[in-house]
Amino acid sequence: MIKLPLRRAALAAAAIALCSGATAYTPGAASGGIILSNADSGRTFVASPGDTLRVRLSAVQDQGTTWVWSAPVSSDPGVLQRVRFHTSPGGASGARFDVQADGTATLAAEARCTVTTPGAVCPEMVRTWQVTVDVAG
Repeated sequence: MIKLPLRRAALAAAAIALCSGATAYTPGAASGGIILSNADSGRTFVASPGDTLRVRLSAVQDQGTTWVWSAPVSSDPGVLQRVRFHTSPGGASGARFDVQADGTATLAAEARCTVTTPGAVCPEMVRTWQVTVDVAG
């Protein structure tokens, strides 16, 4: 195994991720945590064991309705362990995940429509937020 200085290793990981279509975060990002939002849905991210991911989903208001998010969950707690979560009455939700081990896991949440103005109508559907996290040590 070749050991590179931390900075060069981070740049190498970023280059690999760019070639694969994933978004890489440098180890320095772990100090404040990797923050994921509504706009990140459908993307793939690269993280390392010991990183922290924070999901912050904002409610979406639209013509007398509000899309209310469920608490985000991990498809594999052995890779991404949820250590804290919250939901708000206004429809926002969030969670903190600690990166535990190498592997791939999906983070996901669902938004359901609620009527906030008399006469408004919600569509009969669920919006899904999902990201894939590839973890390599």
